[in-house]
Amino acid sequence: VVYITNLKPLTLPRIHVEGLRFVTDDGKPWRMAFADSFRLYERYLRNEDIRPILQELKSLKANGVRVLGSFDFGTPQSQRLYPSEHPDYFSRMPRFFSILQEFSFYAEWCAFADTQRSVPGAANQTQFWNQTCDVLRPITNVLLQRVNEGNQHENGVDGQTEKPAGVLSSFGSNGTGDDPPLPFWDFCDL
Repeated sequence: VVYITNLKPLTLPRIHVEGLRFVTDDGKPWRMAFADSFRLYERYLRNEDIRPILQELKSLKANGVRVLGSFDFGTPQSQRLYPSEHPDYFSRMPRFFSILQEFSFYAEWCAFADTQRSVPGAANQTQFWNQTCDVLRPITNVLLQRVNEGNQHENGVDGQTEKPAGVLSSFGSNGTGDDPPLPFWDFCDL
């Protein structure tokens, strides 16, 4: 398998919002062409080579992925990501985003999903949110979503989650057919 990557480290420009559009910090319009790859970080933490997934998405003209930072899909031994079970959870995030940059990919990092199981308790949620924002702040190829489908299942967030300075952020999404939750922060997710 041959991977298309850059030979030198790449820093993608940050994205920000101007009116109703995304723009790079170097002034160019930017369009999101993402694929959902919810389990990508969990797979990376299990030392799976994620490059074949990224290569396939690149060949399909994607420019990024949507990734869940915590979740529980209901399978006790797999398909779950409880940050507390990974002592290296935060220390490995910068390298993960560096690998995405090799493919010129951005990520919409969704901090919370299945929140009541994956990051239970208001104090734990607040600590997890603050630490996530601190790690993501210097990373240029990230868009941050607070919660996926916040009004569904066990996704609600009880912790204090302020809009982070220096990170393009969405307050989150609600379930299919529901309006996005307020406040929108920099952008909203449907």
